[in-house]
Amino acid sequence: MPTDEMPDSLSRREFLRQTLLSAAGLAAMGWLDLCLRTPAARAVPLDDEWQPPADDLVEAEAVSKSPVALLRTRRLFTRTGRNRDVALEMLDLGMCHVMGVTDPMDGWAQIATPDDVVAIKVNCQAVPRIGTHPTIVDAVVQRLLDVGVVPENVIIYERKTGQLKAGGFTIRRGRQGVQCYGTDDVYRGPYSYGEFRGDVSYIVTDLATVIINMPLIKHHANAGVTLSLKNHYGSISNPFDHHLNGCNPYIAHLNMIAPLRTKQRLIVCDGSQACFNGGPRCEQENLWRPSRLLISQDPVALDTLGWLIIDNKRAKMGLPRLEMIGRTPRYLATAAALGLGTNNVTRMRILNEDL
Repeated sequence: MPTDEMPDSLSRREFLRQTLLSAAGLAAMGWLDLCLRTPAARAVPLDDEWQPPADDLVEAEAVSKSPVALLRTRRLFTRTGRNRDVALEMLDLGMCHVMGVTDPMDGWAQIATPDDVVAIKVNCQAVPRIGTHPTIVDAVVQRLLDVGVVPENVIIYERKTGQLKAGGFTIRRGRQGVQCYGTDDVYRGPYSYGEFRGDVSYIVTDLATVIINMPLIKHHANAGVTLSLKNHYGSISNPFDHHLNGCNPYIAHLNMIAPLRTKQRLIVCDGSQACFNGGPRCEQENLWRPSRLLISQDPVALDTLGWLIIDNKRAKMGLPRLEMIGRTPRYLATAAALGLGTNNVTRMRILNEDL
């Protein structure tokens, strides 16, 4: 599977310069017909400088920009899976950028303390084809332990324990060590905000003081894309009640409920493998290897850039952009309007780095 969903020659400076172009101007010039020349004289399709349509942009009230780290290296893959040391290297670089520190441990210390119970929400909905990889999760867990979080106070969770097992995780509940188990139909509630109403995993409501969201980069036939915001459909009892209208405004409204909004402190998106079409089932022919990690505290910004990556890959595969087939993820604009983050690329401080 190819790994080059963004051109090697597109430097961070060039990437940031290009994202300052207005979306309206890009649309007027023609999305697929224009190319820019990088310093390496390599043609870069316009899709590499894409941002959401202008009528979906919600201006951030704050002057500060949301930091997002987009990290890529082909060294992330091994013959049998993922390289833990390389994942740690990527995490450390990303945390320095996102948290504004020079020592990544100072960043992790802002995420969790030795007194916290940290719940890590992974995505195992399409395993064994694609799921948050245990090695990437293990790297995050290692950094939590490095700042003093007690192993028994780290909980890797999904909707069902069986999903975690199928995803390659070692199940552990109550025994010594890092915990790993599913909600398994134990919910609290109901909770409600706007159009969302449902029960929430007891792991989120009763146990966790901190949530780290570890989604995937996936196409979704209804919502358009599924990354961090939609990953919490795996934290509630009734996700299928919230799929009308491209999941808008349901995804945004779900993420406004207090247990999620107040406890989630970090998103580490496993973009080592991704799905550009046919989601949420994600058949093998629709998978590729971006070899990336995406890191941010802003779920809207991270998900918007994930949308860019998916649309870029779709263009390279000869598929229409999501906007062209009526699958724009409108819930991102709704989430931005509610203050959950920004969907405007010009309001992001992006580190786009090849290691």
